[in-house]
Amino acid sequence: MYVVDVIPFSRTAPAGTLTYRSRTALTEGTIVEVSLRRRMVQGLVVSCQSVAEAKATLKNATFVLTKSVPTVMGTLPESLRTAAERTAQLHASTLGSTLGSLFGEHIRSDLSFAEIQNLHEGSGFAVNTVEMPVEERIRSYTDSISRTQHPVLLVVPTIAETEYWKQCLAKYKPVVLSSTLVGQKREAALHAASSASLVISTPSFSWTPIQNLGTIIVERAGAGSYRSPKRPYLDMRVALTELARARSINLAYGDFPLPLEYRPDPAAPLTTTDPSVTILDMRREKLDTEKPKAVVEEETKEEQWMAVPQAMRDEIAKTLDTGGRVLALAVRRGYAPSVVCRDCGTTRVDEFGNVLTFTKEGPHGRAFRTVDGRILENTNVLCELCKSWNLMPLGVGVERVEEELRAAFPDATVIRFDGDTVRTLSMAKKALVDAPRPCTIVVGTEGAVPWIRASQVPQFDLVVIASADSLLALPFWRARERFVRLAYTVVGMTERLLLGTRLPEDTAVDAVLHPQTTSFFTEETALRSALHYPPFGTLISIQAEATRNQLDALGSAIRSAIGTHSFTVLPDRPLTRTMLRRSYVLHLSEGIWPNQELHARLRTLPPSVRILIDPEAF
Repeated sequence: MYVVDVIPFSRTAPAGTLTYRSRTALTEGTIVEVSLRRRMVQGLVVSCQSVAEAKATLKNATFVLTKSVPTVMGTLPESLRTAAERTAQLHASTLGSTLGSLFGEHIRSDLSFAEIQNLHEGSGFAVNTVEMPVEERIRSYTDSISRTQHPVLLVVPTIAETEYWKQCLAKYKPVVLSSTLVGQKREAALHAASSASLVISTPSFSWTPIQNLGTIIVERAGAGSYRSPKRPYLDMRVALTELARARSINLAYGDFPLPLEYRPDPAAPLTTTDPSVTILDMRREKLDTEKPKAVVEEETKEEQWMAVPQAMRDEIAKTLDTGGRVLALAVRRGYAPSVVCRDCGTTRVDEFGNVLTFTKEGPHGRAFRTVDGRILENTNVLCELCKSWNLMPLGVGVERVEEELRAAFPDATVIRFDGDTVRTLSMAKKALVDAPRPCTIVVGTEGAVPWIRASQVPQFDLVVIASADSLLALPFWRARERFVRLAYTVVGMTERLLLGTRLPEDTAVDAVLHPQTTSFFTEETALRSALHYPPFGTLISIQAEATRNQLDALGSAIRSAIGTHSFTVLPDRPLTRTMLRRSYVLHLSEGIWPNQELHARLRTLPPSVRILIDPEAF
């Protein structure tokens, strides 16, 4: 009889190992199936010794070994274990929860670990960058796939992009892995991937073992959907980097522009040619103060605020008058992306802290809802904090843009395309069936863009970003970088891009107008370097949600885990009348993270505390 220490593949398993008994000796790295909280889960054997050797330990143990390891599932290759351990360290996570996230249930249930043996290791880890518009990236990837003798894994951030790249690279007969596959189709695809020359995958399937893998391409590396929304909140770009490093194979990042941390030369210009971009300066003209007071008052009279300003409507009208087609983009879904109490300033959120948007399209008309649409509530509610009825929708949502454009252009065909709710290419094509017609306006969010590409909608005559300033004002430290990236994404879909902004001197706007200049990247590099933001440091966000008394109690444990490192405590954010969210933010200088001692202390925090590494927002 043997005593086996196992790390379960589970997000909720306790830190460290669990101990089981086994009738046979098991080597380190063996994958077994064990019982955990009345469920059978897979786990990794990290040590095995005979009962005689473990006698002293068992004598003083506070538990009794009642379960034996029933099934051996296979062996985890050393390169995968090394990459998983490094990924866990970089995310302040346990190895078990990291493995459980990297090899999701959809992989573990349909792929036998017994078949994962002797994975190919390359001649050396090498990183390439492909900072080009998407049409040029297609040619670059095609050349790479044609030249290599080993399979290529192309990872894309969304389901829509699996469809798009499947069409672009159809001659290689790619195997596609995404959550749209179920049952036998998913099982067949997972097995086919192990020997295919090209695999196109979404992030959740990107660690599917491919026997002779030679290259990993992380496409659209700046997309936020590479971050897992569930514990342990892995950034799959980091996990794929560690996978390529452990297997000594090639890795490429593609986007335009790339995130600052992936650019070989942060100050390098994007291109030498100017795109077809027009800036509408939405600032009010300076007044002549020498004019009589009555004239000044008349000129400063406020015009009615519009989500699509009149100057932008005039440009849309010119395009429609010639039979042209327009794509209008908004930042968020709903009529307004947030709801704020006028009296105390509290934002309306659900029980999990997700911001509620305002929509006019609830089951019974007006409603507040989460972005994913899963939680709806009536608008006749009071502020959770001060009990005021004075709640105000704030911001520009896609519903408002659609409403204004329908009213302004009643003879045009207006299509609202909710890219976030589309799940298949057939759904997208059905929704966009009238998009090629003359005098058509397609209204959507940033999430609509990949589906429009995949549906092969012809190039638009005009693209307008109806809320460009909202993009620049988002509370993300990558907001300006994201603004530039979105602008260049849609430049390739249109003859002309129109941006309305009250910030025409912003260097991010200048980067869109004049990509041969470097002022934006120079400024962004200097700011991040001074603040120790990536790539010049590491941000660690530690968040706790509880009552004020509970937060005070958790605070001592969090401060103890942080130790001597400097940190900032953000103001408490009300979630409900009694629940608050408190965030601690560590700014670590370059080279400090990962830190074994800090990692070990952070792992001791209770599961209710959320730890995010380099989050986009706090």
